[in-house]
Amino acid sequence: MHLPYISALLLAPLALASPTPSSNAISINQRDVSAQLESRTQYVSQKIENVVHEGHKVTGMCQKYKGGVFESIHLYRQFRTCYSSVQLAEKAASQSGPMSEGESANVEAALEHLTPEFLEISKALKERKSMIQNTRYAPYFASGLKKLQKNLDDLYNTCQKSVTTPHQPKIKALGSEVDAQFEIVKKELASKSKARRSLESGFDNEDLVKRFDLPDFSEFSDLSEGFSEGLEGLSGLEGLTGDLPIGGKKD
Repeated sequence: MHLPYISALLLAPLALASPTPSSNAISINQRDVSAQLESRTQYVSQKIENVVHEGHKVTGMCQKYKGGVFESIHLYRQFRTCYSSVQLAEKAASQSGPMSEGESANVEAALEHLTPEFLEISKALKERKSMIQNTRYAPYFASGLKKLQKNLDDLYNTCQKSVTTPHQPKIKALGSEVDAQFEIVKKELASKSKARRSLESGFDNEDLVKRFDLPDFSEFSDLSEGFSEGLEGLSGLEGLTGDLPIGGKKD
């Protein structure tokens, strides 16, 4: 018996055990990969839409802000929720890797929907600037705005790096527009008007509270014994206030 014939007999079982992939199997694998890519893009776009949703809440609260204690607490908390949602969107974009043309178009569209919302936040904060400056919460809002600005900057930059070249200039321009407006508002909130600086040099803290109607809890003293010490007697607000001060008077 010839050696080639013997070799063919020995290798036949191996060939049967490892069949060549059919064209149908390859097509199914390609569809699976395409489905994964589509799902990945939808996930990034969904996370960006979540940011739009949380940003819309911030916008509404800023537009209605009157400087009250509970308003300040809830607005500050919403700031934190908003920049956390931005972090999640940025993480999703960074994990997605390089995107296809279709994916890039979807992400650009999502960011185009996102950008006007944060321009509205900037506008609302500028309109409420004096009101925010005249409370003790101004530094906390400025801090929250700074974190939100940084996280948004990271989101736009990550998306810009992940999309295809034709979409990069538009995403960069959108990010720059938001960043520029936030920078203006951040500086304005951090500054103090000449009138307030003059008053702070001429009045003590108690006078400032009366003059600017800074938030205090003395008005609630007859509602509960616990209110006599600010919010210490109010259960359930520990998680709400976070690191936000709860008294109206400055230390």
